[in-house]
Amino acid sequence: MRIHSIAAAGLLALSTTLGAQDADHAQAKAGLLLTSMGQLKGITGKNTAPNYELGYYFANAGDLGLDLMPYAGYLLIEGKTDIRYVPAAPSVPQGAPIASQFYKVSAFRFGVDMVWAKGKLFNQAWAFRTGPVFHNYIAEGKRTPNSLTNKRWQIGWRAGVDVAITSKFFLALDLSAGEWRGGAPGEPRLEDVNPNNPAYGAFMVGYRF
Repeated sequence: MRIHSIAAAGLLALSTTLGAQDADHAQAKAGLLLTSMGQLKGITGKNTAPNYELGYYFANAGDLGLDLMPYAGYLLIEGKTDIRYVPAAPSVPQGAPIASQFYKVSAFRFGVDMVWAKGKLFNQAWAFRTGPVFHNYIAEGKRTPNSLTNKRWQIGWRAGVDVAITSKFFLALDLSAGEWRGGAPGEPRLEDVNPNNPAYGAFMVGYRF
């Protein structure tokens, strides 16, 4: 059964004043991706990776009574090559290396976050946001030429919270989940490969322009 969207958990957004958050502004974020939540770690062998995002915050957009933040982002997970050695066997020379296949995974994403709640906590402004996100994952084998690329854009869901450290800088926590490889009828099931429904977290530092 294909998974088109998975609800993800919450986040924090900080701004020194609530007024700064209630004005339209562009923003950029960079930080650390946490891959161990989903199946990205299984094919890359990595727990963390860099993560980047650009967005624009619309305060009280239109007649919706919500703040909206369209955004685009990019992640890159440099898969490693794991080499281990096996004892001698009739068909294997002594100490022959066996390399496990890992993948280098990159993904562009875009989506729109809707701000559903905001206020102040310990004199800091915070906001909870959530909304749909689309990914296009590309995976290339590190040991042998092999691709898991699915060129279709896949829909998922993300949620997040932002918290400010100054009037310009803020911290963000994001949780995203979605689908990558659903598997065709009759296609063999391979662990972490087919199906593959990635989920990841991200700790980010952002700047409001």
